[in-house]
Amino acid sequence: TVTNLLDSEIISIHFHGLHMLQNPWADGVPRLTECGIPSNGGMFEYVFKITQTGTFWYHSHIASQYTDGLLGPLILSYPTLEEDPIFDAYHYSREHTILLQDCFHEESDMLRILYRAPRGIYPGFSPQYPWPTTNLLMNGRGWYNCSRIELYERESCNASFIDPCDFSREQCITERE
Repeated sequence: TVTNLLDSEIISIHFHGLHMLQNPWADGVPRLTECGIPSNGGMFEYVFKITQTGTFWYHSHIASQYTDGLLGPLILSYPTLEEDPIFDAYHYSREHTILLQDCFHEESDMLRILYRAPRGIYPGFSPQYPWPTTNLLMNGRGWYNCSRIELYERESCNASFIDPCDFSREQCITERE
């Protein structure tokens, strides 16, 4: 069961690589196979028949919530090691799961605006895809040169920068088509 504790966004979970044969309601594609889990405590129980074994991953299928960390590994094993053809062939003694992911120091809402905003929204701005990754995480951990933060703050706090999250004034940023 997944509980959505976000304040204002629905979520849905997509199990990447899993066949959802006869289980379309569990595919995690919002507004297509499910409605999405409502914010503020909404819950949904993903129940589906597992037809595969292996290492997969799950991630949010709403906008770019996965860039904020709504993702993880999913390992589906045989009920016993005796049934596992890989174990039978290689007799391994340990398993390691490595999850690599991009890490952005901007939240996903800001990334979507920066990607979809019109050219020239502030001097020198040009939307780009993919947005450059700040650093790489391995199993949720990474290294970042913190001396770069001051430079980033100085650039983003430039007086000519229009803050799309400043709701104290009328918003004037429209999305590109």
